[in-house]
Amino acid sequence: MSPILVLALFFAFLALGMPIYLVLGFLATILYIVDGKLLVGIPQLMADHLNSATLISIPFFVMAATFMQRGGIAKALIDFAFALVGRVQGGLAVVCVLATTVFAAISGSSVATALAMGTLLVPAMIERNYRRDFALGVVGASGTLGILIPPSLAMIVYAIVAERRASFEAAKLEVPPPFIGPPPVGPPPNNPVTRAMSRFFGWAPPTTDDPGKLSGYPGSRGQITAPAFVARSLEEASGIQAGHILVTVTTTPSWTPLFGVAGAIVTETGGPLSHCAIVAREYGLPAIVGVAGATSRIQPGQLIHVDGTTGEVTLLP
Repeated sequence: MSPILVLALFFAFLALGMPIYLVLGFLATILYIVDGKLLVGIPQLMADHLNSATLISIPFFVMAATFMQRGGIAKALIDFAFALVGRVQGGLAVVCVLATTVFAAISGSSVATALAMGTLLVPAMIERNYRRDFALGVVGASGTLGILIPPSLAMIVYAIVAERRASFEAAKLEVPPPFIGPPPVGPPPNNPVTRAMSRFFGWAPPTTDDPGKLSGYPGSRGQITAPAFVARSLEEASGIQAGHILVTVTTTPSWTPLFGVAGAIVTETGGPLSHCAIVAREYGLPAIVGVAGATSRIQPGQLIHVDGTTGEVTLLP
């Protein structure tokens, strides 16, 4: 959905008098549905995002502001600020800014600060002949100091975003394992059932003693000699040049358009019925699947020879 349309809906719902929390919830639900996700996943998504020790501190900040207001701390701060600067010209406005700054530094919430201090200072300023709009403006402007003085709610949210971004960037650098659990050891037992299953789904990756060769399962017939293009993700694979040999961990249906560009496909996982093998046969491309360690042993741009008939990759100098 276009950001302009989202903003238009936001202001339209506000103009209709809908409370802000309902507007935000309604727009979030719309975006969730437009993204193609099911509504039944919303509770789980909310639970996952709220499961944060940092995020839990936000309601405690608001609760601290309420305790300060009801317990008389806010009035004590005003009395302290008035004792410091209350005698100068326009002193009550300066008191408002100073007391609100201290209160905001403790509560961390601009809204809670403006609410707590405004209930005390706005009537006092009006009583001393300050204009109402001026009093409201001073309290509103000085209340925003809460987000500038750490720890504030805005900085807590920023810390959460920065933490998520750092973990996301770290996850992008991780290389996922080709399979979960211990790999099969040695060839399968020699009986009709295991032979049939190994033909369909693949078994322990074939090995070779030749350091200049890699072995796998023949996925699609044909031979080609071309530079290798090593990619561990679809984003990386999108930069492949025509005729180069795509070397990756595995392929899925979203990789299919790349089969029309690559000269051959080599994957670390899969068997004769894997996505890579089936699609490569449809495109008439040489393909070898189940080549253990292909993305680490084959260097980007290295000239290799792929024999899809025998299932061997030869590393050329």
